Amino acid sequence: MVLLFGCTAAPEPLSPYALSDAEVTAVVRGFYSSVKDLDAPSFRSLKAVRSSGGEVYVCGGMSSRNAGEQIFIGTLSAGRFVPDRIGKDQYSKGEILAKCQERGIPSSSSARAEACLGCIWRPAKARAPVLH
Repeated sequence: MVLLFGCTAAPEPLSPYALSDAEVTAVVRGFYSSVKDLDAPSFRSLKAVRSSGGEVYVCGGMSSRNAGEQIFIGTLSAGRFVPDRIGKDQYSKGEILAKCQERGIPSSSSARAEACLGCIWRPAKARAPVLH
């Protein structure tokens, strides 16, 4: 009997990337073309990293009157943004935050609290959520 064990190298951290005004506009346009029925959306906390192949991964938050608070991850390539995933509930928001962190995009503590996956609230004397 032969047992083979292997491991894969951790993905190389991607470089932080500052979005230009034109790229922010591309992110907004990408949402309008991908997500229907947005009512007065506002975007916040757009953070990005760039791969060695030139793709830019963007994570951020979006809110609108009819859709509420959402977070997202998407890809900006050749001036075009495509949202890969939009988190609308606690579970999907937690998955997106994990994917953003996996790509090297830090999340703000308020975003983590908003998207808390499986939060367990401590007793009344200590009101902070426990993040898994």
